[in-house]
Amino acid sequence: LTKQYHYIMLRTAKIVKSFSRVFGASRKETLKHFNSIKPVHSAFLTQNKFKFCTSQNAQNESVEPKVETPIEKFDSESLEFKAETKKLLHIVAKSLYTDKDVFLRELLSNCSDALEKQRYLVLTGSDPNADELRISLITDEAKRQIIIQDTGVGMTREELIQNLGTIAHSGSKSWVEKLSKVEGGSTDSIIGQFGVGFYSSFIVGDTVEVISKSAATQEAYLWVSDGTGKFEISRVSDPGFARGTKIIIHLRPDCAQFAKRSDVQKIIQRYSNFINFPILLNGERVNMISAIWARSKADLTEDDYTKFWEYISNTKVPYKYKLHYSTCLLYTSPSPRDS
Repeated sequence: LTKQYHYIMLRTAKIVKSFSRVFGASRKETLKHFNSIKPVHSAFLTQNKFKFCTSQNAQNESVEPKVETPIEKFDSESLEFKAETKKLLHIVAKSLYTDKDVFLRELLSNCSDALEKQRYLVLTGSDPNADELRISLITDEAKRQIIIQDTGVGMTREELIQNLGTIAHSGSKSWVEKLSKVEGGSTDSIIGQFGVGFYSSFIVGDTVEVISKSAATQEAYLWVSDGTGKFEISRVSDPGFARGTKIIIHLRPDCAQFAKRSDVQKIIQRYSNFINFPILLNGERVNMISAIWARSKADLTEDDYTKFWEYISNTKVPYKYKLHYSTCLLYTSPSPRDS
C-alpha cells in the first residue's frame, strides 16, 4: 500500500546543509523559496541557533497591548480586483462554510511566513534590524473587531496590490472553477483542502483593513475592502509600528464570537499552537513554542500527538501510525483503502 510520510527532522547537520543551499541561491530564488514555506518549517529553527532573532521581550508571558488610535490617510486610490479574485471573494463571502474559524489559522500562517522572511533577512545581513519577532492579536467585543499583527517583513504599496489584489496561488484559476461548481453552496471540503489564505478574512468580516510597512521603505500603506469588486489603497502618516503588517477585521454580526478572547484562544491552541513565534492575545502569551518531539514522551498525551498531526497535515483524518524519537517525529497517514 502506498503511504504518505510526514517527516519532521531536527538534525542540525541537515538544517545547516539545507540553509546553506538556500543561502547559495540568488536573492530572487531564495525569496521565492520562502514564499512557499509552510509554518511547520519554522519549527526546524527552534532548537538551533537561528532562534536568536526572538527578543527577550517576546518571550515574556504578557505584554501590554497598545491602544488603537486613528490614522491619517493620503493619496487614496480605488482599484479593481482581478477577475479570478472577484470570483473567489464572491464564493467565499456567499458560501455556507461551517468551519469559519479556519480564517484565523490561515492568517496566522501568513504571519508566520512574514516573520520567517524577516528572520532570513537578518541572518543574511540584508536587514540589520533584529528586533522582536512575534504575532499579536487584540479582540474588541464592543467594536466587533479582531486585530492580527506581525512584526515580519511588511509590504510596500506595490506588494499590497499584487499580494492582496490577485490570487498568487499556482493553479488558482482551475481551483476557483472547481469551487464554483460545488453543488448546493457547500464549499467546506474544497476550502478545507486548499485554504484561501488572506481572503479567508471575508468569511467572517464585512470590511477588512490592512496596514503594512516594509523595512525597505519609509512609507506605510492602508489597504481597505469590503470583499466586493474594489479595494482602496492609501498612504498613511504613522501606522504606529516600525515594520510589519496589521489586519483589522470588522466582523459580521453573525461572526461576533471571534471578538471574544476565549473563543479566539481556543482556535489558536487548536490550529496554531506550534507556530515558532510568540503569539500574544490581548497582551498575554497563548501558544506553546517548544517542539513536541523535543519533549519527553511521558509528558505527552494522545491528544497532543493528534493536535500536532492536524496542524502539520491540515486534515482532521486521523494518522495511522507514529514513531517518536528525540530528534524526529514520524507520522504515516491512512491509505485510501483505510478510509
